[in-house]
Amino acid sequence: MNIVHKLVIDLQNNRSIMVEVKKGGGNAYTLEMMLVSGGKVLDMSDIYTATIKDVKPDESIIYADATIIQDEEGHNTNKVVYTLTDACLAVTGKSVYEVELMDSNGITVNSFDFYVNVINELFNEDDLWNQSDTSAVRSYMARTLSAAKASEELLNTFNVTYGSAEEIIGELNGELQVYEEYMTELQDKVDSGAFIGARGPQGENGADAVVTDTTAVIGFQIVDGNLICYHYADGEPPVSMNDNGELVYSY
Repeated sequence: MNIVHKLVIDLQNNRSIMVEVKKGGGNAYTLEMMLVSGGKVLDMSDIYTATIKDVKPDESIIYADATIIQDEEGHNTNKVVYTLTDACLAVTGKSVYEVELMDSNGITVNSFDFYVNVINELFNEDDLWNQSDTSAVRSYMARTLSAAKASEELLNTFNVTYGSAEEIIGELNGELQVYEEYMTELQDKVDSGAFIGARGPQGENGADAVVTDTTAVIGFQIVDGNLICYHYADGEPPVSMNDNGELVYSY
């Protein structure tokens, strides 16, 4: 869950801006800052970095990178985002913030101050749980968080190695559509006779056939180690064994 606070920060007009958040909600709050100059969209094309500067009520400071949102063509927009960390929300009270922009020549410009008021939570569960034995609950929560992180790491590894599952499914569906279109086109050509060519010229006549009158049909089969001769004709079959054990066919 992430709660987005949208701010319009005018670099020419100093007006009070206050955001209120709850203590202990690190990474749950995001500041989405639209930067303008005199009410007009600020040209960020030559901006190299955006930095968040924060002085907390205990006078500790935060100096952290913010993100410049880019358009589809990779050009800077006038939107800068920063997610409040645990360090930002560690101390209750009003923190003073500003955005520092630096262009490619190293020239910096700072926005006017705006404020984030960190309000103390109603109570801290850790303070209550410390009075009782809740080790089983804590162990379960730790295992659940560990499993969630392991699943996220596995998914990230898969995405890096093979691309996202959505992209792979999209590619497969695209290939399947191409295949189906090809098969439909191929079947249409078969049905329309597109693959039947024109009849070729008449070839030369072949030689006259030779017809032989046969009067016998002879077959052989080995049964229990013996050669059996089957003969379909009148008289004895024209085969015999000579003294050398060779089969002789007399024709």
